[in-house]
Amino acid sequence: MEGISVRSKILTVFAFTVLALLTTGCGSGNFLPQSPTSSPLRLNGKVHGGQNPVAGASVYVYAAGTSGYGGASVSLLGPSGSGNWPTHQDGNGNYYVTTDSNGNFGLTGDYTCTAGQQVYLYAVGGNPGAGTNSSDGFLAVLGNCPGGDFSSIIPNVIVNEVTTVAAAYAMAGYATDATHVSSPSRALALTGIANAFANAANLVNISSGTARTTTPAGNGTVPTQTINTLANILATCVNSADQTGPFPGPSTNCNTLFTADYSNGSQGSAAGDTATLAIYIAHNPGNAVNLLFSQSGGSPPFGNGLNQQPNDFSLGINFTSSGFQSLCDLAIDAAGNAWVVDMNNNAVTQLSNLGAVVHTYTSGTMVQPYSVAINASGNVWVGTIGDDQIYVFNTGGALVGNSPYRDSGHLLNVVAISLDASGNAWVSDAGFPGNIAKLDSGGNQLLGNVVSPAGMNDADGSAVDAAGHFWFASDNAQKVFVMDSNGNPVGSSPFSVTNSTPVAVAMDASGNAWVAEAGGGVDEYNPGSSGAPTASYTTSIAQDGFNSIAVDGSGNVWTASYRNSYILELGSNASPVPNASFTPASIFHPASISIDGSGDLWLSSFGSTTVTEVIGIATPVVTPIVANLISPYSHPASLP
Repeated sequence: MEGISVRSKILTVFAFTVLALLTTGCGSGNFLPQSPTSSPLRLNGKVHGGQNPVAGASVYVYAAGTSGYGGASVSLLGPSGSGNWPTHQDGNGNYYVTTDSNGNFGLTGDYTCTAGQQVYLYAVGGNPGAGTNSSDGFLAVLGNCPGGDFSSIIPNVIVNEVTTVAAAYAMAGYATDATHVSSPSRALALTGIANAFANAANLVNISSGTARTTTPAGNGTVPTQTINTLANILATCVNSADQTGPFPGPSTNCNTLFTADYSNGSQGSAAGDTATLAIYIAHNPGNAVNLLFSQSGGSPPFGNGLNQQPNDFSLGINFTSSGFQSLCDLAIDAAGNAWVVDMNNNAVTQLSNLGAVVHTYTSGTMVQPYSVAINASGNVWVGTIGDDQIYVFNTGGALVGNSPYRDSGHLLNVVAISLDASGNAWVSDAGFPGNIAKLDSGGNQLLGNVVSPAGMNDADGSAVDAAGHFWFASDNAQKVFVMDSNGNPVGSSPFSVTNSTPVAVAMDASGNAWVAEAGGGVDEYNPGSSGAPTASYTTSIAQDGFNSIAVDGSGNVWTASYRNSYILELGSNASPVPNASFTPASIFHPASISIDGSGDLWLSSFGSTTVTEVIGIATPVVTPIVANLISPYSHPASLP
């Protein structure tokens, strides 16, 4: 990511629904009375370390910056000496208010935000009861500024370790630490960070400071136990005191955590407080799991944690719909909505960026939809294997133009669709020997008819590169093909595979094609290759069945094992990223994998009829995929 490490990420928020006017908070005595001030009270809150109020904590109000990845957050508090909650200025010129002996704080007329800014609270330091702890750090996402302040939608907030975990994971795609949360000012980046901030409300209720079990829309299952476990881990540091005497500094508990997880996992910068530590854990959810989990035992302040050590600390939300049966391909549009095809239900379902079911689209003739792609105008192309046609829906669910398209019976089993910068659709036909078709936006055939390259024995997953070349896998032929815009072979095409059964293709920013193999491996190719892969990975797990693949904005490659139900992250050299094998949210037989502009990874699961969103685990990337090839972007796997 521009100017920050591969594992660094950043994030932002969307508008919340109206929350409760009063809060019960954590434990007893958490009613938050309005304190008399000479200025109107715009937000009332309490900072808690576990179940203990944190006295003397400094509470800041920040908005995500727009100076690019790794840029500084923008402080929103200004000077105010009136009322019970006067602001104070720190050594960097930023203002804060201080919590009282009960952890209460108030924000009066000393802050304002601009509509569309992504806003969060950051509390640091204070005394949680054991003594002053400068390593205390807390986060809570307020979200998309409605203009002026949040008094109309969030009058009260609890800031604690649970809200910190939710904020850290939600913002991870755009955050490097607690005070550096930023995006470019480009439209897709602003959408990505807004959607990212909105995810926090799917994980936690900030009026009560508790992890949700179900998303507000009602169709998402939240990993409550994992969130609580992470909060308990942070609490072991929070509820301790600084060491004094000849060796002053963080407590032993804090040092244990700060030396377990650095900015790049096992190396990099150490966190200075628990808020930044939570962001580092979100960036590296597979690192130091044993050590971190061992700190959550005893009498944790947040109940309902994990009973057993997990494989990793990824946070995956499982979304369902009453109509889901057998989910196949999945694609993300420019707004961050996920579109998933349901083969047995003969439908395509649109989920919002928060996983809520927007609509399920069907057509009277659509049978067994299998593949999906989204064009630059937002139209959704769906290929079927039952009636061998291509349906194009607009965002309202109506069929576009003369679709469905079939090409006079030449297309059979439309298993993949890829779109190029000109709006043309390349279609893979998994019949025998199989065909490749190229259609314009109106469904007209562009290659005269269809193309069947020599040596092909059915076609499978595909991708288009920046030069307009079309790449596709042929699983039965055990080859990877690349063609120019006229359907002619490029370079040494076809290429051999290291393992077996190539089924999915994704492009990186350097023009390399990455191919997932159901036989248990991943190969990298370049158009100038001599016919063999330039880099390869072979799994050590029997019959892994990698059948989907995606590349994020850092150039890291993500694939999923259909048979063994886990996610794997590879670096640009095809080597697994350390501690980057993930099993979030009980995924079962993942069929398709996509990454959105917030850095969230989406999976459709054929075996469990759910769509899983893994929060903040990847680096944001431009969506839909074809937009990577269109100005202001120029290559695949672009950062928004």
